[in-house]
Amino acid sequence: MGVAADCFAHEVLARKGRAGAAVLWQEAFTELTEEVADDHLEHLAELEQAHAMRLRTVTDRLQERFVKPLALDRLVALIEPAMTEARQPGEHPAFDRLEKEMAEYTVSPTGVGLDVPHWLRRLEAEVRRVAATRGTVALLAQDVHIPKRLLAFDELQRLLQEWGNPPGSGPQHP
Repeated sequence: MGVAADCFAHEVLARKGRAGAAVLWQEAFTELTEEVADDHLEHLAELEQAHAMRLRTVTDRLQERFVKPLALDRLVALIEPAMTEARQPGEHPAFDRLEKEMAEYTVSPTGVGLDVPHWLRRLEAEVRRVAATRGTVALLAQDVHIPKRLLAFDELQRLLQEWGNPPGSGPQHP
């Protein structure tokens, strides 16, 4: 599997509530990429020394060791359960876990401070997505049941041909 597939598999595990499996996946991925990350960091240090310049953003990215995006997947996956719990009285274990993992995630912030960091935008997008699914329109849409009807291929072609025509004008032929 490639790096992208490994990251996607981790994201699926996190989103499906399989936090334990996602952590195990991340640990295995960390072991797999540790030597490569070390090599890249060492090479970057040599380049920075040779050219007397510091590439802070590149350094930050490499210090993530290819696994910080996996931790972000778990944070994003905790947003919906935490928002669900917020509406209920009593214990809030998903929120507590979100808060704990957020504290761990932000121990080593990255970025140059000029733009909102990618990870914060991604968390915000997830909050907006979850909130949108709970809005009035989304709740009303859940109650709408549109009947399904199978179409023969000929009927589908006829409907597609008539689609752009005003009602009652019939099909137009070139």
